[in-house]
Amino acid sequence: MTTSDANGNYKFTDLNAGAYEMKVLKNGFEEYKVPQVTFEPGHDSSLSMTLKVGVVTEQVDVVAEGTVKALPGTVGEPRRLRLGGNIQAPKLLDKIQPVYPAAAKAAGVEGTVILHAIIGMKGDPLSLRVVNTQVDPELARAAVEAVSKWRYSPTVLNGEPIEVDTTVTVNFKLLP
Repeated sequence: MTTSDANGNYKFTDLNAGAYEMKVLKNGFEEYKVPQVTFEPGHDSSLSMTLKVGVVTEQVDVVAEGTVKALPGTVGEPRRLRLGGNIQAPKLLDKIQPVYPAAAKAAGVEGTVILHAIIGMKGDPLSLRVVNTQVDPELARAAVEAVSKWRYSPTVLNGEPIEVDTTVTVNFKLLP
């Protein structure tokens, strides 16, 4: 195991000649895997790779006391933005907790709200929309209201901020 430097260069020392499996791992990115890398004695080898941005996802649980009368929901598939180059993944900086709507709580409604947004170049959620349509409108409104106030550090590609897709799952649950 080794760690790359700030420029992405890496070096393995004290490896015997032979075939190895290589994995590259970094938070915010998909795992990069090379099933067979062969090292020969006395030869320097190099391997260039491009990591793909992983799907940025967040999950929030909103829990309140009440009796459950759940509504069914559907799950949407997150989309991926595939990139190469020197990239820095976004980080959630400000997370506003959604508030359980009183009317939904009194009616015994719980459910999951799945939101899709684009993290903008300034780190704010853009084009925020509810993906699953079979969800209580009060729960959806509470989720959108809170998540619209979240702030991220922007995704940076080769020193420039870019927009990236994100999926946020907000689970509203009642405790008996």
